[in-house]
Amino acid sequence: MSLIVDSVAPFTLRVVVDSDDFDLSTASAVSVDVKKPDGSMETWAASITASSTAQLTMEHTFLAGDLDAAGTYTIEPMVTLPAGTISMDSRGVFSVREKFA
Repeated sequence: MSLIVDSVAPFTLRVVVDSDDFDLSTASAVSVDVKKPDGSMETWAASITASSTAQLTMEHTFLAGDLDAAGTYTIEPMVTLPAGTISMDSRGVFSVREKFA
């Protein structure tokens, strides 16, 4: 299983997951569990933008308050399949820096 994280335009997070363990084309919903720099946890809504048996792409459009602290954010994609909601058991990290003074 692999995880690729990048940004699309300045306000969207794209997460691509690969898996040989699950048929990702059967996914009905996705989300991103997030650990913020202060240790608090959130779940960000996401949408499926592409999927095949072995790969799924999801995107989250940032909302006010999502990136409210400078530091490291850890994300874990969640996928709802017919058998239930599963963690893709792969984490990504990205950093947010404070604005220039």
